[in-house]
Parts: sequence; structure tokens; C-alpha cells
Amino acid sequence: MDIEVLEPAPSWWTVRRLVGGLRSPTRWQRALLRRRFVRAGLALYRMPLSDQGHLSVWVGGSGSETLVLLHGFGSSCLWQWADMVGKLGRAYRLIIPDLLWFGDSDGGGAERSLATQANAIERLIREHGGDAPVHLAGISYGGFIAYLLANDHPELVRRLVLIDCPATAMTRGDYDAVLAALGISDMNELLVPASAAELPRLINVAYHRPPALPGFALADAYRTLFSQHIAARRALLDDLVRYLDSDRPSGGSEHPVLLIWGEHDAIFPLALAKRLQSELGDRAQLVLIKDTAHAPIVEAPRVVNRALMDFLGASPE
Repeated sequence: MDIEVLEPAPSWWTVRRLVGGLRSPTRWQRALLRRRFVRAGLALYRMPLSDQGHLSVWVGGSGSETLVLLHGFGSSCLWQWADMVGKLGRAYRLIIPDLLWFGDSDGGGAERSLATQANAIERLIREHGGDAPVHLAGISYGGFIAYLLANDHPELVRRLVLIDCPATAMTRGDYDAVLAALGISDMNELLVPASAAELPRLINVAYHRPPALPGFALADAYRTLFSQHIAARRALLDDLVRYLDSDRPSGGSEHPVLLIWGEHDAIFPLALAKRLQSELGDRAQLVLIKDTAHAPIVEAPRVVNRALMDFLGASPE
């Protein structure tokens, strides 16, 4: 591969030594999540981009087909896909990047927009996705990127999976209704918290069964995961709202599409999933994940894996 190796896959002894010396529970957990990626056969690379930016991307796994996984508006790919990569890595060659301005990726001086994100993933797929079209899956914000890329470059994508992402079905009116239901004036208030004290609100919305975290853990999580690239992330959300007001393709390309949705999603309610399925017609199927909210890949990873692999044609066993 003509991308720079960011670091070698860490040995188990390296991880043990790192974990043993950490005082941060978030960094301790991150080390364990990295170990899951390594055990799934993935290695970490750094792909330089223009404008002094770069993508941090995990690549590896088995299988003749390639599956690209795009995380949502959160910290990084590690925290969202770690519970799924073990099984998926035995069936597919995986490409899992940190989106720009998340995790270990940085967009440099590029425009903070969906288009910039999609262009970076397009380049990643063209250079390292192999000769055949890839399967492309994205959750929430990553789903918007996946949908945009699949419609603008249909030759790159074989099948498309959107997880809790309404793509073209959400209007500005829907967005305003969600804000009112959540009791906020702007989505930045929820997704780009200004302090650790605001994290419980995000956790309670993202999870149907939110984990209880003590104050010191919330403070450490905010410092480690949410205090970077704040201005860039706010600009990305502002761009997403402008996207809702723009003329967008309805229906788009003819890829088979799987919609996976958390039953109790308050950010993108189930009604949007049904509307999107109606827009896409017979080529789309909808799978509802019971007892989950906006993060079914974290709350029910085995159920999501089964649905995803059934759709893509691999055995879940």
C-alpha cells in the first residue's frame, strides 16, 4: 500500500504495559479497543491528504470482498465499531477510517463539509479498495457521507448500508421538530458538548440503556475524546444543516440499500426511516433493532452484525 504506516500493530505485552501505566480510564479503554482491532487482523495506517490533512485508517481482515465502515459524529472509529470487527473481519477485508477532525484524522485547512469528507473517503476507496466495488456502511453522520458518495460515484459501491441515517428523507422542518423534542436550540449543543457536565445529556439520548458513569470518568472522557477540533466539528454540523436545506437527489443510484434503525432513536426518529424506505422503493429494506436508540452498533452489535452480513451475503456464523 502506498500509505504511510502510522505505527505497527502493538503486541499484547505493549498493550498490557500501556494499560498498567495509565491513570486515564478512557485511555485504558481505548487500548483495549485497539486490541480488538488488532485481533481482527487490522493494522493502522496514515494516508496523507492535501491541505496538510490525513486520514487515520485501519485496514485488514479476510475475505475477497471489501467492506468500508464509516463512524458517526462521535470520537473515533474505535469506540463505535470495536464490538463488530471481530466477526466482520473474518468475512471481509475491512477499511475503517477515522473521519476528518475525529479520532486521529485531521482535515488540515480543508473546508469543513460533507463534500470534503466524501472526497477523502472516495480517494481512500479508489486507492485502496481493490479492483471491485466495495460494500459501504455508515452510521448517522457517516451514513450521510456514505449516501453522498454512493450517489456521486456509483461505480465504487456494490451495496449500501445506512444505520440510523435519514439521508435525503429529513427536512429542515424535521430537524427543527427534533430540536424542540430534545429541548435544544442547535444540534451542536448535544453533539459538541462544551464541558463534561453536558456529556450525560448526550449519553442519555444516544443509548436506550445509558451506562452510568461517575463524574471523574465523564471528565476524563470529555478531556480525551471531546475537547479536540471543537470549532471544526461545529462547522461540520452547520454544514449538515445547510445540506438539509439544499436540493438533494431523491432516490439516487440503484444500489441495494439496507436501513438499520434503533427502535427508540430520538435524534433521527423511526418515522424518518420509513419515509426513506418509501423514497428508495423496492431496492431498500428496513431492519428495526429493538431496545436500542441512536447507537445500535454499540447496544446490540451481534444483532446488527447478523442483519448486515445477511444483507451482504456472508454467513454470520
